[in-house]
Amino acid sequence: MYQFNKPQNNVKKGVSKFMRFKDIIILFVIILTVIFAAPQKAFAITEQQEIEIGKQSAQKVEAQYGLWKDKNAVERLNKIGKAIADISERPNLTYSFKILNHDGLNALACPGGFVYVTKGAMKDVSDDELAFVLGHEIAHVAKRHSIKQIEKATATKTGLVIMSSLFNKGKISQGNLNVISAVNTVLSSGYSRKDERDADITGCHYMVKALNANPRAAVSFMQKLKAKGKEMPGFMNSIIGSHPMIDERISTLEEESKKMGY
Repeated sequence: MYQFNKPQNNVKKGVSKFMRFKDIIILFVIILTVIFAAPQKAFAITEQQEIEIGKQSAQKVEAQYGLWKDKNAVERLNKIGKAIADISERPNLTYSFKILNHDGLNALACPGGFVYVTKGAMKDVSDDELAFVLGHEIAHVAKRHSIKQIEKATATKTGLVIMSSLFNKGKISQGNLNVISAVNTVLSSGYSRKDERDADITGCHYMVKALNANPRAAVSFMQKLKAKGKEMPGFMNSIIGSHPMIDERISTLEEESKKMGY
C-alpha cells in the first residue's frame, strides 16, 4: 500500500515547482506593469542630465561629420533658430545651432538643445523651409522626445535585468546582458511616428509664431526629402525619419497648413 507514496511526493514536488514558476510569472507581470505604466517617474532624467547626455552625443556627431563654418550660413542658421527657440515650450535651454559638413539634406537634434543642419540642407532650402526644419528639431527637444525614449529604455532594461536574475538564480550571464543591450538599443534608435507627427505639427506652429513664415514650406521641404531620399545620411533621430512615412507626413503637413489658413 506504500507503493504510491513516491509518486505522490513527485506530484507534490511538481505542484510546488509549478507554484514557484507561477509566482515568477506574476512577479514578471507586476514588474512590466510598473515599468510601462510610469517609466518617467521611476527613471526620470533631470534637465542637467539631459544636457550632459546631449553634450556627449553632440561631440560624437561632430567628431564623425565635422562642421561647416561658413560665416553667412552660420549667422542665418542662428538667427532663425534662436527666434524659434525663444517661443518654444523650453526657451530656458541654451540652444546650440551648428552645420554638419555633409552634402546630404538632413537635420537632427540631440537632447538638451544641440541642433544640427547639414551643409546640403543649408544650400538647398529657403528661409521658410529652414524655419520648419529648425522648428521640427526644436520641437523634439522642447517635448523631450529623445529623453522619454531613454527613460523608457532604461526602465525596460532594468526590468530585464531583474527578470534575468530571477531566472538564473540571482546570476546574470554575459549572453543575457548582450540581449538587454540589444533591446535597449532598439528602443532608443529613432523617433516614433507619434513623435514625428508631433514635431512636424509643432514645427509648423513655431515657424508661423516666431517668424510669420508660410507653413506650406514644410510641405515643399518634405517633398525635397522624398525626391532625395536615397542621398540621405543615416543619422539616428534625424528629420528624415522612416522613408515609408514621408507621404504620410506630407499629407499631415498639407492638412495642418490648411487648418492654419494657408
